[in-house]
Amino acid sequence: MTTIRISGNLPPNIDCTKAPIAFGRRAVPKLNEELQNPELITRQRALMSLCDLVHDPEIALEVMRLGAVGLVEAGLIPRLVFKLTSELEEIQELILDTLHFCLCVDASEALASEAVSVLKEKLSHRSARIRSKAARALMDISLGVQVCNLKHTLPSVPLEGKNKLCEEEVIPILVNLLGDPSPEVAASAAGALMSATVTTPGKYAALNADALPPLLGLVRSPQTNVCLNAVKAITVLAEAPEGRKELLKHLDLLEDLRGHDSEVTRRAAETAMRVITWKP
Repeated sequence: MTTIRISGNLPPNIDCTKAPIAFGRRAVPKLNEELQNPELITRQRALMSLCDLVHDPEIALEVMRLGAVGLVEAGLIPRLVFKLTSELEEIQELILDTLHFCLCVDASEALASEAVSVLKEKLSHRSARIRSKAARALMDISLGVQVCNLKHTLPSVPLEGKNKLCEEEVIPILVNLLGDPSPEVAASAAGALMSATVTTPGKYAALNADALPPLLGLVRSPQTNVCLNAVKAITVLAEAPEGRKELLKHLDLLEDLRGHDSEVTRRAAETAMRVITWKP
C-alpha cells in the first residue's frame, strides 16, 4: 500500500523570518493584527514584513509611497513609536527605518504619540545605527514633508515639529552628536539641525549650544553626506546676525568647497557664502 510521507523541512523559497503578506488592501490590516500577537516571533516577523512593504529596493517608488500611506492610514504610527521603547535592538532599527518613510507622509500622528520624546532618548543609545536613524527621524518630523497619494495630499506639520524639538530641548543633544565618532550619526545630526533651525528659536538654541565650531569642522569631512549636511546647517544659522558675524571669519573654508567633487556640495557652498556675505 502506498503511504504518504510529510517532510519535516520547510517548503522551498519560504523565509521563516517574515510574515506572509496578504494581497492588496488587506496587507497592512493583517500585519497590524499580527503586531498584537503575544508571541514575540510573530510580532518580529510582522515588523520585518512591514519594513519590506515600505522600502523594498526592488519595488517601484510609488509602491513604497503607497505602503507608507497605508501604514499611516491604518493608524500604525503610534504603535510603532511605542514599540521603540520595548523591542529588541535589531527590531528598533527596523522600526526606525519604517518610521522614516511614514514620517515623510505625515508626522502628525508621531507628534501626537510623543515620538519626539522617545526619539530624543534614542539619541543616546549605545548603537550608532540607532542614534543615526533616530536623528534622521527627528529631521523627518521637523521637515514635515508632504507626499501626495492617489486620492489626496496628507497634512504636513513642519512648524509644529520644529517647535517641538525646541520645547523638548533636542537641539543641544543634536549639537553634541556632531562630534560623534560615527560619520553617519554626525551626518544625521547635522541634517536634523538644518531642518530644526529654520525657526528663530531653533537658530538661537543651536547658536547658544555652540553649534558653529563642530559644524565648521564637519565641512572638512571626506564623506559627502557629512560635509553637505554641515554646509546646509551652516547656511541656516547664517540667517541670524550673530551666526553671520562669526561665519564671515570662515569664508575661506567654504571657498575651498568650490572645487569639491560633488556638484550638489559646490552649489550648497555657494549658497552658504551668499547668505553669509549678505548685507541688510
